[in-house]
Amino acid sequence: MSRERRALRLSMARKIVLLSLTIGAIFAVVGGIGLAQSQRLAEQLDKQYNTDVVALGHMTEISQALAGQHSAVLSHILSDPGFYRDSYSEAIAQTDTTINSELAALNQLELTPSQRNQVQSLEALLPAWRASRDSALEASAQGDRARASHVLVRSQALGEALQTRVDDIVADLDEAVASGTRAAQVSSQRTTRLMLVGLLGATAAAVTLSILVARSIARPLREAVRVLHGVGDGDLSRRLTVDTRDEVGEMARSLNKTLDVLQDSFSTMHHRATHDSLTELANRASFRTQADEVLSRAAARGSDAALLLIDLNGFKAVNDVYGHAAGDALLVELGRRLRDNIRPTDLAARLGGDEFAVLLDGFVEGEDAHAVAARLQQAIQAPVTLDDVQLLPRASIGVAQWHDRASIEQFLHEADLAMYAAKAFSRTGVEVGMSAAGSPAGATAHDRTRQRWWRAN
Repeated sequence: MSRERRALRLSMARKIVLLSLTIGAIFAVVGGIGLAQSQRLAEQLDKQYNTDVVALGHMTEISQALAGQHSAVLSHILSDPGFYRDSYSEAIAQTDTTINSELAALNQLELTPSQRNQVQSLEALLPAWRASRDSALEASAQGDRARASHVLVRSQALGEALQTRVDDIVADLDEAVASGTRAAQVSSQRTTRLMLVGLLGATAAAVTLSILVARSIARPLREAVRVLHGVGDGDLSRRLTVDTRDEVGEMARSLNKTLDVLQDSFSTMHHRATHDSLTELANRASFRTQADEVLSRAAARGSDAALLLIDLNGFKAVNDVYGHAAGDALLVELGRRLRDNIRPTDLAARLGGDEFAVLLDGFVEGEDAHAVAARLQQAIQAPVTLDDVQLLPRASIGVAQWHDRASIEQFLHEADLAMYAAKAFSRTGVEVGMSAAGSPAGATAHDRTRQRWWRAN
């Protein structure tokens, strides 16, 4: 072999080694940056869960306790002395305890100054409402139902202001969770662009050196370019098919491994951002996003949609008597039953605590929202066996018909009212949203009381 040929082969070998080292270093740096960004993104989501999401859970408990208290106060005034009135008094005391404990838990969180001010404003309004409420209850206890009702009506503005502040805080926390999700998505896109720049730089170097070293490495590099262009378009499913034992094959395996890690990380983070960690149903933020899409499609088709808000009755007692593990198992089972009894086109979500939602995207022939709610109620009420304990779940379901409403907020509000009406009045645990029309002829006292409640709300 001539000296010139040996020198040429030595030069080519040096270039191949340089190519491998260069590409390996760039991939290592880009992969390290991508993994670091993924770790920071995961930490950001965890911090968001430990603040905004946890705070949203506390505020949801406060909202439910406050609504339950309003219903108990009204029932106390309308009832006669005896066991039921005593149970309403106990319910009022329990909801006060719940509100106080949830506010104490909120004050332990690292809230933003704006959120802290909102909580303090809510705490400042509570004494006035409780004083007015207690005056009404005192008059009720003395048998002066007319004065009790008069005092309660006068305090209605306080009650509405209190509920409005709670709803505002819940809405702000909802938006904070959604903003955190959007920020995580922006960060993820920024990381992808950074990795794309580095990987494209590595590709350019590889293509340039490949021309100098040998045609044998041109095909793998062209395939690498194709995979990286797919990454730039957001497609992380493509992989290199090179299966050689040389430096080029090692580069392909390293890139494939890096893409596997990135794909798993992005899939995990997206799932955590859009699903409830316990039941694997859609979470509140994801539900609002998907609900907007479902309602837009329904409006375009001219078809109906309905929203079912489901609240598990007596859930706190399950936690208190059998422990939080049993409560979690009951929530998981309820989520499974909801998934098993709706269509793939319908949407089930856990909004927080023991509150769930089902959005019906149209109806099958011969079925309406009330029929679906009744079917879900029957599925929910089937016994649940946990170890040696048998639980009998009970739920209150509020139903709202959409009919091309202007906003998801109005839709949620009507379903929320119907759910509380189901708790207060429905014998089946299912209530469909009602208009403010008067009672029909021959209506029972129960029906008239129910109509008055709807007009008041």
